Amino acid sequence: MAGNPIYSYDTNRHPVTITGTLKVSQGRDFDGTDDWLTRADVASLSALTPISVGCWFNQDIQGTEGLVSKHDGSADNREWALLLAGGLLYFYYFSPNASNYLVTTGTQDISDAAWHFAMATWDGVNAVGHIKQYVDGVLETLTDDSLLGTGAAAYDGVAAVEIGRYNGSNAQCFDGKIGDVWVYNRVLGA
Repeated sequence: MAGNPIYSYDTNRHPVTITGTLKVSQGRDFDGTDDWLTRADVASLSALTPISVGCWFNQDIQGTEGLVSKHDGSADNREWALLLAGGLLYFYYFSPNASNYLVTTGTQDISDAAWHFAMATWDGVNAVGHIKQYVDGVLETLTDDSLLGTGAAAYDGVAAVEIGRYNGSNAQCFDGKIGDVWVYNRVLGA
């Protein structure tokens, strides 16, 4: 299946490369081992301005798994990531420096093998309280809302956008189904 393109539905028609994942009626089925979708780097998907990242998903097996990210595993080539760990939703907004970033962790356990809609927004301000997370349209209370080091600094790295994988690693591939995925260069509300 590797190399077969699909395209985004926006006016840009971004080509997306399929690696292993199978099409199902609700989206794509990821095996948790070596399936993901990749969109090569493009400036319009970088978080140089406020950003909203979200998707529909149904997780089969709980682990640390990427939903949607622009992070290839190298410290100087990471921008943002929406992922699941321990049944909770996380959002990271990174800086080119590995020790500087913003991170939020939700409180709702979403490891129930049901469909959920997750969305994270960042308003462009490098400070605690400026990332919001939503699960199924409800603003989450956060257990962690941290600025590490000096926080994030907007920059345009060259990492691809990966759907169903985080950190450029097969060890953090998503196991389950991912439906529609959204990346906007503005903050969306609930």
